[in-house]
Amino acid sequence: MDRDFELTEQMKQILDERINESTEDYLTAEESINELRKKYLWVEVKKK
Repeated sequence: MDRDFELTEQMKQILDERINESTEDYLTAEESINELRKKYLWVEVKKK
């Protein structure tokens, strides 16, 4: 099976825009995991 493919111009444009975005608002990996834990812990508590 051939898994090679070419990016479309639209895909390239989106990637170019994303790489130029500010990273000020990005969460660290640890912050992201903590947010997910809080979210899903809350869901578990609500179900009980």
